[in-house]
Amino acid sequence: MKKILYILIAISLSSCKDFLDVKPTGGKILESVEDYDKLLNYYQLANLSNYENLIYKDPDMALNNQQYGALGASGKIAQKQYTWSNDTHMITDNDWDWNSRYSGIGNYNEVLDNIDAAPLGNVPASKRTTVKGEALANRAFNYFVLISEYAPHYSETTKNQLGIPLPLKVDLKASLGRSTVGEVYTQILNDLLNAEALLAPGPARNDAANFRPAKASVKGLLAWVYLYMGDFAKARTYSDEALSLYSTLNNYNSYTLKVAGNPWNGLTGDPIKYSTDNLEELFLRGARTSYKDALLYSADLEAQFDKTNDRRWVLFNSHKDYFNYDASPAYFFALGEVGRSVGVTVPQLLLINAEAKARTTDANGAITALNKLRSARYTPAKAAYTGPTDAGSVLKEIKLERRREFVGTGLNVIDLKRYAAYGDNDVPVFTRTVAGTTYTLEPGSSKYVAPIAPKVKSLNPNL
Repeated sequence: MKKILYILIAISLSSCKDFLDVKPTGGKILESVEDYDKLLNYYQLANLSNYENLIYKDPDMALNNQQYGALGASGKIAQKQYTWSNDTHMITDNDWDWNSRYSGIGNYNEVLDNIDAAPLGNVPASKRTTVKGEALANRAFNYFVLISEYAPHYSETTKNQLGIPLPLKVDLKASLGRSTVGEVYTQILNDLLNAEALLAPGPARNDAANFRPAKASVKGLLAWVYLYMGDFAKARTYSDEALSLYSTLNNYNSYTLKVAGNPWNGLTGDPIKYSTDNLEELFLRGARTSYKDALLYSADLEAQFDKTNDRRWVLFNSHKDYFNYDASPAYFFALGEVGRSVGVTVPQLLLINAEAKARTTDANGAITALNKLRSARYTPAKAAYTGPTDAGSVLKEIKLERRREFVGTGLNVIDLKRYAAYGDNDVPVFTRTVAGTTYTLEPGSSKYVAPIAPKVKSLNPNL
C-alpha cells in the first residue's frame, strides 16, 4: 500500500553536494526501495535542531545583562531556559527539537513499514538490507536524542518513570502517551542491535554521506547508549570496536585563523564544522547552525582551559562578538556561522572509551584514549596528560575534557544530569543572577529536563 510521506522542510545548504539535492516534500509518494534510499539521502531529515533547548540551560555558558535582554526581542524561550525555568514555551511556540526529531521518526517508520515488501526500483537487492539498517539506526538516534533531552536520565530509580512517546508504526491518527524511560532505551537498543547486524557487511563509515550510518557508526552509537545507561563494560567494548574500524581526527595544530585576531571569520579548513566533509564524523547530527547570537564562556569553564596550549581556546575565543560588541573581560565562544556536531564522532568515541575505562578501573587505558584526543587538540608540548594516574583523578580530567570539547552543544547538561544519576558526588549547585534575581540549579533537579511544550500537549492530550 502506498503511503504519503510526512511533511518535510526543504532547506538548501550552501555546502550541499549532489546527494543533498534530493529534497522530498509533502506530496511525494514512496513506492520502491530506490525511493526510500533517496529519502535517506535527505540531509535535513537528520540534522534539523538537536539539543537547542539545552544550550542556554548549560551552566558552562553565560550571558551578560545586555545579551540576556536582547534574547527577549525575539521571544522569551531562551531567557526562560537560561534561568532554568520548567515553563519555557508559550502555547503558540513551536519546539523545533521535538518537531524535527518526531518528523524524522515518522519518515523512518514509513521506511520500516514498507521496505521488506517494496519493489527494488533501480537499485541492487543488497540496498534493501542497507536501507532498513540505516532507518533503524536513524530512528534509534532520534529516540536517543529525545529521551536524553525530555526525560529523567536512565537509572534503576528512573527507568519506570514516564519518558516520551514511542511510535513505531505510521499512524496519522495515533495520539500516543509517553512510554517509560526504560521502554524507550530497550527500543533504542533493539533498533541498534538489529541495525548492527544488517550493516555488518558494509563499510566502517559512509564516506559519501556521513549522516547515513555504517558499521562503525552503529557500534559508536551503541557505545554512547550503553555509557548513558551506566553499562560501562559494554560502552568500553563497543567504543573499542568502533575505534578499531575508524579513528580519524582533525589536528587543530594544523589550523589557523583566516583573519588574525578575529575568529569570527573562521579557520583555514573549518575543522569542527558539522558537514559531509568533516572526517571526524561517523554519524552526523548537527546542533545549532550559527553562534552569531553569541554565548560567553562561564568563568568556571574559562578557568579550565590552558590558554596557551589548548588550540580550542586559541581558535575559538574573543572578547568581541560577531557584531563587534565588546564584553571584556569575559570571552565569547567565537564560532561564527559554523555549526557544531552532536553526532557520533571520533572525539566523542575517544571520550566515551576513556570514561568507560576509567569507570572500570583501567586508568592506563583511559589515559591512552584521552591522550589520542589531546594530541589533536593541544600543542605537542602539552599533548600528554601529566596529572595523577589513579582512575578517579583520570575520570575527573575526562569530565573536564568533555566540557572543553563540546562547548556550545548542550551536551554538558546531559552529562551533569547523568553524573547525578550515577551517584557521582561532584555535581555542584549552580546559580545565576539576572537583573537582581538569583536562580538555582541543583543536582538531580527536574530543571535539567526540557519540558514538553504546551503546543505539543494541546495536539496530543495523552501527553
